Amino acid sequence: MALPRVGQSRRRDVNERGIINDLRKAGVDVCQISGVGAPDLLLRFRGVHLGVEVKTTTGRRTKAQEDSQWPIIRSAKDAMVMLADAWEI
Repeated sequence: MALPRVGQSRRRDVNERGIINDLRKAGVDVCQISGVGAPDLLLRFRGVHLGVEVKTTTGRRTKAQEDSQWPIIRSAKDAMVMLADAWEI
C-alpha cells in the first residue's frame, strides 16, 4: 500500500527517490513527510514504524534535525537494517 506524501513542499535529497523505490520493492510502506524537525520518511514494515532522515553521503543535519535526532539513512540498506533491528526487539 502506498502512503501519501504529507506536509509542505521542499527540496528533497537527490538519493531519496531511489531509496523509496528500493524500500517499496522490499515491501516497506513509505510516506514522505516535510516540516521543521520532522523526519523525511515514515516507514512501516511488518508492524514496525520508523521515522528517518534521508541524507546523501555528504549531507549534514540542520539545527531542527539536530534537536529531533531522527536516525539518518543514506541508502535503502541502512533503513532495512534499522527496521530489522527494531522488528527483532
